Order: sequence, then structure tokens, then C-alpha cells
Amino acid sequence: MGRQSEAELKKEIEAVGCGKKEMYCGPAENQGMTDAYIPEFKGGCHDCTESPADCKEAIKEVTTGCFADCSVGMTPEAVAAMMKQFQCSEAETQEAQAAVAAEQKAMLSAGHSLLVNGFSLAALAAAAVYSAVC
Repeated sequence: MGRQSEAELKKEIEAVGCGKKEMYCGPAENQGMTDAYIPEFKGGCHDCTESPADCKEAIKEVTTGCFADCSVGMTPEAVAAMMKQFQCSEAETQEAQAAVAAEQKAMLSAGHSLLVNGFSLAALAAAAVYSAVC
């Protein structure tokens, strides 16, 4: 991914349509020099105001919480890096990666762009499975 002009980045971010109390997440982060998102992801919005306290909260935020619209576009490596920040075990990291992958697959197979403004059933189902197992 190459460096983009400020005008190009601003246009990408505005196209996502985040509200005044939301923050943009996506490929236009870090002047377009991030590799945290899959190529199909156009960007998303989140309204997270606090960082998760632990791994369990981090998994919830990524699967069905305030960061779900962003994590749906993340690469497995980016999800793993996020889980590492919260001292998640390998099994917990894999659970988060699987939930994100299921969400991506559901969105893409339904023909949707990965620009989302709500939760899909795939993310909710993955969270339910995680909650039932843990």
C-alpha cells in the first residue's frame, strides 16, 4: 500500500460516513501506510471510549462490541497483535481470529462491501459460541 495524499485520505475517510462521536478505522489510517486491514475493507467507524480491561473484554469488543465494525476488516495478524496487548492465550486469540474470519466470510459471500454500520449475525453467533464455551 503506497502513501496517499492528504486529499485522497480525507476523501476515503469521509466516504465511510462516521458520525460526529465516532472515529474512523481502516486503510486510510497512518497516511494510508497500514497493513492491518484486508484489501476488501473500505473502512468503518467505532465509538469506543475506553480500552478493554482484559482479554475477555477485548474479545467482546472485537466480535460484537464497539470495535466490531472495524475488526471485520482486520487481517488475522492484526487481530493477533490486538489480542496480545491484552495477554490473551493462544486459544483466545484463535477464537477472536475465527470470529473475525467468519464475519468477513459472511459479509463477502453475501456480496456486501466490508463497510458496515451494524453487527451481522455471524459476529453475534461467534460471540454466542465464545460465551457458551468460556
